[in-house]
Amino acid sequence: MGRMKALVTGAAGFIGGALVRRLRDRGQLIIGADLRTNADAEVALDVSDPQSVRTVLQAHRPTVIVHAAAIVDDRGDPSLFERVNVAGTGHMLEAASDAGCRRFVQLSSIAALGIDPGMGANAQSPLVDDTGSPYIPKRAPKHSYVPGSARRAWRSSSFAQAMCTGRAASPGSSVHSS
Repeated sequence: MGRMKALVTGAAGFIGGALVRRLRDRGQLIIGADLRTNADAEVALDVSDPQSVRTVLQAHRPTVIVHAAAIVDDRGDPSLFERVNVAGTGHMLEAASDAGCRRFVQLSSIAALGIDPGMGANAQSPLVDDTGSPYIPKRAPKHSYVPGSARRAWRSSSFAQAMCTGRAASPGSSVHSS
């Protein structure tokens, strides 16, 4: 594998931090970013702030972004989940396109789509999304939350369009407060 320049969001969290360490051990040029900085996340980044996102991506110009930043919890202010998990992903996608990023990897969780409807369910059974958890939003298809400009930019690319809610857990990274 050739050397890549990648930015990993949520790098102070469990999964983001592990990914940063693994990729660095393999000789890759990795920029770890998170709200709080540490050995894995040397760059401060608030994904809910579009200017912060643009500034970091323009300064570092990664060719690959792995987006692992998220609020992952069963309780909390739904507007915080929306601001970080939904709008934050949109900010990342828009700025990635503008910064010339070639690949955007969205870490996600099956919980972002709802929970298993239970015994007797089949492929046509709807997922259960009325859980009371702000992490599992009661909304239309998640891809509709990707801003139009980002959706257009990534549609013509060689990788899948990211979904905008529910990333893989990064428990050490949930330092946003409402």
